[in-house]
Amino acid sequence: MRFALTDIRIAKANEVSSDHVRLFLPGNLKAIAFRCVGQPLGEALLKAPAGQPLHLAGKLKLDSWQGAERAQLIVEDAPFLRHRKQASFVPKAASNDVSRSVRAAMIQISIPWIVEVLAAIDRVTRLDPNSDPFSNWVDLSKTKSSLDALYLNSVYIPHLRVSAQKAEELRKTIETTAQKHIDFTSKVTDQEIAQIRYLSSTLIEILKSELAIVPSFLVHPKGSHDLTILTKNGDQLFPEKTSAKAPETMTDMRETGKALAFELPTACGFHTFRVLEAVVKIYWDHITNGMERPRLQTLGAFSEELKDGVPLRGVTGGIARRAFRRWPG
Repeated sequence: MRFALTDIRIAKANEVSSDHVRLFLPGNLKAIAFRCVGQPLGEALLKAPAGQPLHLAGKLKLDSWQGAERAQLIVEDAPFLRHRKQASFVPKAASNDVSRSVRAAMIQISIPWIVEVLAAIDRVTRLDPNSDPFSNWVDLSKTKSSLDALYLNSVYIPHLRVSAQKAEELRKTIETTAQKHIDFTSKVTDQEIAQIRYLSSTLIEILKSELAIVPSFLVHPKGSHDLTILTKNGDQLFPEKTSAKAPETMTDMRETGKALAFELPTACGFHTFRVLEAVVKIYWDHITNGMERPRLQTLGAFSEELKDGVPLRGVTGGIARRAFRRWPG
């Protein structure tokens, strides 16, 4: 699975074995680009000005060194640094459908929940064999529940594939330990605690590295619009009666709000136009008493037909323009 890291500032870059380039990234994440010295990618990485934001693409791999395991990014490209394009990196697997992309991106996350999960895992890194046995078991139980929630039932699962293996080892170790102490009153042995502390410490480091590159975005306020309305209730951006008179526009109205929140002007205009089209069609059906719609159902075609004076339930002109206001509902 390929990852994209946008606006990353490299703390340090140097050659390794006269052939590779090693990078030190934020969040204690290390990266390496193999066999790139003397190539465009290697030159771009080594000559990047200090502090300049870069875009990196590559794969995460679990790296073992001197008994420690941590995530490492295998850099495959620095597309917009090397090609000097001013745009955001989009993974190859990303959809070209703007509206579908907005829907896929709209998952609200809970930062406090992530903090609680990390705290639960971190708690067992400090297990003490001399502490009250019941207290230790409470901590182990909370850790296992947090692991289950994060790795078996959360929106983060596709982005935590490297740490998932270590998390599963920790879960199984806790389960095995619990089976040996069914009454939960006997003390956890020094050996069991040492293994749990090692696994949890390693997991914390890998998990932090993965979370540092999860593709999450901070949505900034747009004028006076409330962010909750933009991201969840975009229909409130439109006239109050629109959803009642044209319920089929609800999806597009909400997508309009999301596109505005994520600063996707093309998508925003697209969904707004679809809302307008739907309203005009229903408006036509109402004031013409169900007369057949124009062969070419565009806004221009409807507008021309209305200007030409089609039968409007016995009314024309300015009265027709006021008909929508008297529309039932």
